[in-house]
Amino acid sequence: MDEERTPRQLAWIRLQNVDWAPPTPAPVGRVEDWLPLLCDIWSQEAGRRAGRRVETLGRLREAGARMTLEEFAGGEELWLGSRWAVWPLAPGSTATLLCSRLGKRPHLRIDVFKRLRLLLDDLGGQIVAAGARSSLAPALEACNDFAPVLMIEAAAADRWRWWAQRAFAVEWRSGPPRLWLSPRISPSRAPPFPLHDRAAAVIGDQWLIPYVRENGSIHKLLAAWESDSPSRGEWRIDDASATHTPARASAAFKSAPIAPPAGGEWMLHCTRSPLGAWPDESPREYFAALLNADSQDRSAIGALRRAVNANCIIGSSAGIRGGHRSVCLTAAAWHELRGLRQYRRHRQQWDFDLTGIAIDSRWLRAAGAKPVRYGDQSQWERMSDAERPYFQKRMSGEVDWSVQREWRIIGDLDLTDLPTSLAWLFTDRIDAIEELQRVSRWPVYLIE
Repeated sequence: MDEERTPRQLAWIRLQNVDWAPPTPAPVGRVEDWLPLLCDIWSQEAGRRAGRRVETLGRLREAGARMTLEEFAGGEELWLGSRWAVWPLAPGSTATLLCSRLGKRPHLRIDVFKRLRLLLDDLGGQIVAAGARSSLAPALEACNDFAPVLMIEAAAADRWRWWAQRAFAVEWRSGPPRLWLSPRISPSRAPPFPLHDRAAAVIGDQWLIPYVRENGSIHKLLAAWESDSPSRGEWRIDDASATHTPARASAAFKSAPIAPPAGGEWMLHCTRSPLGAWPDESPREYFAALLNADSQDRSAIGALRRAVNANCIIGSSAGIRGGHRSVCLTAAAWHELRGLRQYRRHRQQWDFDLTGIAIDSRWLRAAGAKPVRYGDQSQWERMSDAERPYFQKRMSGEVDWSVQREWRIIGDLDLTDLPTSLAWLFTDRIDAIEELQRVSRWPVYLIE
């Protein structure tokens, strides 16, 4: 039956199925923007539902939105198919980002962001777009400092109601403006690439490709595109000679005691390289720093230096049930640290590095530090809201986390009033001693 209908008639029926087109025949003739037409048709219908539709569509128009029926042909029809498109702004010349995965620490690929910055500087007013689940989607909001941006949201097959609920919502989601592409009007077989990458490939008049991993998904997509020869727009891989050379560590350093103080009661806070942004850094600030070629040290040493310079350890909610932002410490001795470390496969990193700060236990307790209570689900359910920030699951497989003897301070830990005699820094990196001594008022020790 569908084969007997024109693409426009099918598209109109899809809108009727999700209650956004009235039970009337599909309009004929060329339509540049369907929102005014839908408003006019609904205004001729009676009833409360028709009134609500007119009101919503009118508010979308006032916000600058447009609705088009994207009818592709040839290779583009194969790749994306004809779809309804609700634009948050007037469609214009668009450059879409295609980029291979950068891993969990994009700041380690500062060369990619240098290339991207060069491409953005050369755009000349084009809209920059990216697929909503693509590798550079989190960086798109920061790109708004250089060009207007657009996030492409393409609905998978049969997700018509999901699309309609979002495409016709007057209150757009936070973050970059979004282009909402409906499911394919006529479902058919498509190339085996992620939908968000296929959508970016078809929508873009130009492609910006700062990084392609050999034999990766994007590399294969480019090869398949050339094979299908859609012949639309142009694409290029930028080969700008943007390189990043890590600063070499100084071979000379001030003499440091081999072992930290033996006496006293200390708690240790160990630092590590963040998975992306710092705890107090927004995604926009993080990617803006990368686009501006800010190659600040985001290693465990960099995290410790940042805390020392700010006189504050910023709390994090990572790995803490309930999302309570905390500063975590251990009552274990420094020489026990190496045996306590666990490799977190899902994060692709150790849970801490042998770098951090030791602080007097009495000072910490006065600052609000409390011991963690290790337990299971039944204990969690018995705890009050005030107690839950100090809960930690005891067993994870064969790992018993209670050996870490963790303490927590809720929020951030202000070090402004921490006396010189009640703290010391430590690291197992001999090349970092001098660097830490330059910024720290507390002594620095090398641990083994």
